Amino acid sequence: MVTYRSLQSTDMDRIMEIEARAFVDPWSPQAFRLTSSYASWVCLLDELLIGYCICLIVEDEASIANIAIEPEHQNQGYGTGLLDYSLVELKMMGARKIYLDVRRSNLAAQALYAKFGFKPLGLRKNYYDSPPEDALVMYWKEDETI
Repeated sequence: MVTYRSLQSTDMDRIMEIEARAFVDPWSPQAFRLTSSYASWVCLLDELLIGYCICLIVEDEASIANIAIEPEHQNQGYGTGLLDYSLVELKMMGARKIYLDVRRSNLAAQALYAKFGFKPLGLRKNYYDSPPEDALVMYWKEDETI
């Protein structure tokens, strides 16, 4: 059974495991510590944490800072469910605009975001270090959704 809940400090070891497996350039533990006040949720499959979404919200704008699903559970709809849950939560918290960055080569993630109404906004040149790559900035705005 899949459930979602707010991220808890006791989740961090598992999140770091997923982060290391899901990304070629994973966040450091220090980067995660900086997000302790962010709005964040986890996805649980039969009580096993398999994904997380870390978001920053300020007034009516939010940013999805990091979202990942354990690689062995990818492409099974869990990322879609976690993103949907997170967007509902962000909207209930007052977000009317939501932004995110995604590797230009990550077409699967871009397609997922587009299904939720995110549109390309611009590029951040050389945003990622390892390997070097531009980030596509995408946004969702309340009055522009389908």
